[in-house]
Amino acid sequence: MRWSWFGVLAVADSVTLVTLAGGLLAGSVFRIVAMSARRLVFTAMVEPEARFTANALLGTSTSLALYAVGPVLGGVLSTAASPGTAVLVNGLSLVVLAVAVAFAAPAKAGAVSGASVSVSGFQVLRRIPVAARLLVVVFGFNLFYMPVEVALPLLVRGLDGSGVALGLVWSGFGVGALLGAVLANRLQRFSGQKILVAIIGGWAATVLLLLAAPSTPFAVAVFFVGGLVYAPFTPVVHTLVQSALEPAEQQPLITLWTAGSVLAAPIGLALAGPLVHGMGPEGALLVSALLTVALVPFAGAGLRTTRFRAKA
Repeated sequence: MRWSWFGVLAVADSVTLVTLAGGLLAGSVFRIVAMSARRLVFTAMVEPEARFTANALLGTSTSLALYAVGPVLGGVLSTAASPGTAVLVNGLSLVVLAVAVAFAAPAKAGAVSGASVSVSGFQVLRRIPVAARLLVVVFGFNLFYMPVEVALPLLVRGLDGSGVALGLVWSGFGVGALLGAVLANRLQRFSGQKILVAIIGGWAATVLLLLAAPSTPFAVAVFFVGGLVYAPFTPVVHTLVQSALEPAEQQPLITLWTAGSVLAAPIGLALAGPLVHGMGPEGALLVSALLTVALVPFAGAGLRTTRFRAKA
């Protein structure tokens, strides 16, 4: 409802700077809550052995919306009508989603089978070291990715010199991420620990390959592979942490987990700017890759080697 009202103001050309800042602030707060809640609701509708399938399906829908349908629809609406109309349609879609959740979600959406949650996310982290290590991995993976966001435009400009090249590189990543999300469910036969380590190592290798890119087509191909590798990270790591938790521990920890992973983005961007300025895009990408590789011990130490495979 909040975004619908904001869209009405935008269509009426009544949005002020204060309104915009307030709307974005409120949107960020509720987005964190929604991100954790949707995963809990979704995975609560399946048996524990099917969580990876559910998380992979959620990742596929997210990638499809984020990299394919969303940008195209937003661009068409903004061009054909106005940016305010795009915001209004976005708000109305959330109203439809809220109605769907009200009718489709189970009464006990989560992971809690009692009247209230008796533990906090921090208590769960102290009690379950695996969850704490995985939170370090998620936070670090998102944090160390941010230099790529800042350095990539400068790196591509050195290859081609045009904004078209940058768009092609990001398109390659989007296609790879969508394909990786679709294929993520096929990873069920492998150990979750090994998959997570392979994803982290594969993404670091992708960043290093960007440093050696001699041309724009090579960079597009590299980032396509990067998207393919990057996409399964979220479903794999969430399935691993959920498998280590009791039902009553999932809601507080996943909420804390989501907040921590989201917080990594602004911190990473704030640090990436001075890093790229001081070391150049090549140096920043090298640091990003090396720091990402340093997460492998956290990803591998002490994790259970349970396969993401449904029981026969």
